[in-house]
Parts: sequence; C-alpha cells; structure tokens
Amino acid sequence: MADRLRNYDNLKLPGNTEGSTVDVRQFLPRSDHGSIVITTRSSQVSLGHRIHVQKLPSVQDSLEVLSNTSGRQGIQDDLDAIELVKELDGLPLALSTAGTYLEHVSTSFSEYLRLYKASWLKLQTTSPRLGAYEDRSLYATWQSTFDRIEQQNAASARLLKL
Repeated sequence: MADRLRNYDNLKLPGNTEGSTVDVRQFLPRSDHGSIVITTRSSQVSLGHRIHVQKLPSVQDSLEVLSNTSGRQGIQDDLDAIELVKELDGLPLALSTAGTYLEHVSTSFSEYLRLYKASWLKLQTTSPRLGAYEDRSLYATWQSTFDRIEQQNAASARLLKL
C-alpha cells in the first residue's frame, strides 16, 4: 500500500532526480480515444493539454459553483452560504467538492462549515505540513466527505484509501 501513496505533485520530469518522483504515464491506458484528467499543482508538467485553474474572482462566482454542484437554488443572499464560500476562498475544486457533499447529504451550509473547520483541525494534527491555504481547503473538504462515507460504509472508505 505504501507504493500507492505518492505525491503526484512530484512528477518524474527531466532533471528531477528525487527518489519520490512518479512517472504518471505508467497509469495511462494505451488507447487512442477518450480523455484523462490529471491534476497537479506543479507548473513543470507538460503532458497533454494544460488548463490552469485559478481562484474565482468573486463571491458571486463562488456561490454559483456551490449552487450548481449542490443543486440548491437561491443561495445568493444566504449568509451561511456566503460565509462558506469565503472560507473556501474561491477555489473551484474545494467549492465543487463541498457542493457535491451538500447535494447528497441533507445538512445546512453552517453545519457543513462546522464540519469543514473540524476537518481542518484534524488535518493539522495528522498532517502538520498543510500550511498553504489551498491545501487546507481541498484537503478539509475531502476529509469531510471521506468521514461521511466512512460512517455510511467502512468498506467503501477502505477502497478510497487505496
């Protein structure tokens, strides 16, 4: 299992001699059709077609992503939703992850924000290197979702750990 837990932000590239690098091409299927999305924070990756995803410029844009992914309409004036998107700082993947969770779990924006903050505190104790805000938002939204899955189905949670 340890071989599967690698940092895909440390991709094998010319000139990178670190022992922890990963050649992501070994995981790509050998076919001539379809699409594969690989995400990384590394600006050195030049495989395929690059799309640079940035923070959303406004709270309203963030609310739109949260509304679309959660299926909850009319949240533009919801103070709890606004507080949540401000906490997630316009990061599209974190907003999408939070929205997907809220689509499938009947909970309020304020309760999700409480879960998010609790996940961040948990991550600080288990992964103290998560100092960057971008890391915090993505990992904390993922941890909230993972905790819910683990409560509902332990076997599914074990599969996700792989």
